[in-house]
Amino acid sequence: MTLLEEIEISFHQSAFDFSENVLKNMDKTGKRSFRMSVEETLYPPHHREALLNHMGVFEDSGVYHLKLKEPRVFIPGWPGR
Repeated sequence: MTLLEEIEISFHQSAFDFSENVLKNMDKTGKRSFRMSVEETLYPPHHREALLNHMGVFEDSGVYHLKLKEPRVFIPGWPGR
């Protein structure tokens, strides 16, 4: 494994509204042998369709992981905090 393959670059697609420019950058990144992942916040309903529609694009670009994250909300002064 090369050093580039050990580095992982994460893209948060919905933060960029699934921009074509970001998708092109992902493709360039994959061609340079970087390990890539797509990171999303717990599969949000308003991005679900776009995320599913881009799965083939992610695979073609060389995305290695799809990371679905659970958001943590901190409210100052909330009881128990």
